[in-house]
Amino acid sequence: MPERVERAVEVLTPEFYDDAVFKYLLCHLTNEKERNKLLHGLMRVLVKVAVLEHGAVLEVSNWGAAAVLCPPGTKLDSPVSLVRAKAVPFMLKIGAKNIPRLFTQPEAAEKFKQTVLTREEKKRVWYCFIIATASDRRRQGLASKLLQEMQRLAVADGNRCLWLEASSAAARKTYEKQGFVAVGEMKFGQGLVDGKGDLDKHGEGVVSWPMVWRPPKVALSA
Repeated sequence: MPERVERAVEVLTPEFYDDAVFKYLLCHLTNEKERNKLLHGLMRVLVKVAVLEHGAVLEVSNWGAAAVLCPPGTKLDSPVSLVRAKAVPFMLKIGAKNIPRLFTQPEAAEKFKQTVLTREEKKRVWYCFIIATASDRRRQGLASKLLQEMQRLAVADGNRCLWLEASSAAARKTYEKQGFVAVGEMKFGQGLVDGKGDLDKHGEGVVSWPMVWRPPKVALSA
């Protein structure tokens, strides 16, 4: 599993160098090279925590695209898993005053889950934690194949729904093609960053869309 974690990190990280939400999370670093280096560390912590909490690293077409899928009940804020994933040294690197930003999106997404999902769905929802296609493998339908595999797994586990967050309009469009529906809009960093995640004290902030996929209802035979 450590090898799969590292392969996933190598595929995923470069695809988020220019992601507005990740740039917002690390906006205290204006040097692009330093920010990208720290993003590798952050991605490694995130993937390790997910795997320690029984999440699965998925890939398709010899790592042309990769994703992390978390089963119902996954606790990505588990103190034990965070320590085991070496999150503490990483947090020391980014500095205490910057740590709260790392929790803004998951906290906002959780609020949406509480209002959008039914009580039963909250207990049974699968979570696509992160997904990306390598830049030289795009337009081959690889992300769609991964999403379809996730949907297959969710259905096989008892017709469960899937949750994810889209951090760009392009990603949102891809997810919508696979049946995901945006259930709102989350905005972060107003007065701190612009729409691209770059520092701007008058900035409008970055946007992320929480999305849900529900399996088609199975018709009951008469």
